Amino acid sequence: MKRRAIFSAALAAAIAATAGSASAEPPPLKQKDRYKVGFAQMESNNPWRIAETKSFKDTAESCNWDLIATDAAGSAAKQVADVDSMIAQGIDVLFLPPREEKPLIPAVKKAKAAGIPTFLVDRSVDESAAKAGEDYVSFLGSDFVDQGRRVADWVIENFKGDKGV
Repeated sequence: MKRRAIFSAALAAAIAATAGSASAEPPPLKQKDRYKVGFAQMESNNPWRIAETKSFKDTAESCNWDLIATDAAGSAAKQVADVDSMIAQGIDVLFLPPREEKPLIPAVKKAKAAGIPTFLVDRSVDESAAKAGEDYVSFLGSDFVDQGRRVADWVIENFKGDKGV
């Protein structure tokens, strides 16, 4: 349910994006009754990725989206081809958990060139080559460094430095 709210909010953010000439603005998404949403999954060989794909399918159904979901089977080249195919099918928005940082940059840039708002999920791309707010709308995922810091702070606070942890 929480993930559904995140994805719905992400689509709402894409819809709310306004048209403009500045390169830092995401491509606009026209309001319509039904959206064609692309989800280019990197692989489906573990419970996390299987649950993530199911979450996208459940969200698409509850939001009345036409979902095109693919499985790159662990291949960055296949994932790029999947994104190319989705662009050719006229998706309105793209959700992409990049298999690898560098090989997916051309796919992100092709989606931008096609005017498709793109959200990177779980993983990002090389920030020196593609930037949030310019080449894609946003990254949807965790900050593991911050999470680790918060866990460490909690352990220190709750165990007062006790070595029994």
